[in-house]
Amino acid sequence: MQTIKQYELQTPFKIAPFITIPMTKDAQILKVDEIRNNVAAFALVDTSIDENVMRSFVLAASGVDLSAINGTLEFLNTVKLNNGTLVLHVFELTTKTVEDENTGLSEADEQTTAEND
Repeated sequence: MQTIKQYELQTPFKIAPFITIPMTKDAQILKVDEIRNNVAAFALVDTSIDENVMRSFVLAASGVDLSAINGTLEFLNTVKLNNGTLVLHVFELTTKTVEDENTGLSEADEQTTAEND
């Protein structure tokens, strides 16, 4: 059976610019919005799947430098909290790369280099 599940990304007491949460494997995010002054993601999930995967999100205010984030950001929505006094842009971090200490190449760069050799 498929259903829509709500995942909390933030509360008024804990605003973190980067958050990783467990979500049902293959969950499809439909919308991110403000619910009772919290940021929540609504996802279509298959209830027959018991496996969870960790998914990462970035909540950034306007003007925040995102260039230090190592990965691909997929924009989901902009939400307003505290009667519009706090505006957050929500992204999912869909691809992470880890720099190899020896080569200085990311895993993605190493795979591309290996494929071209």
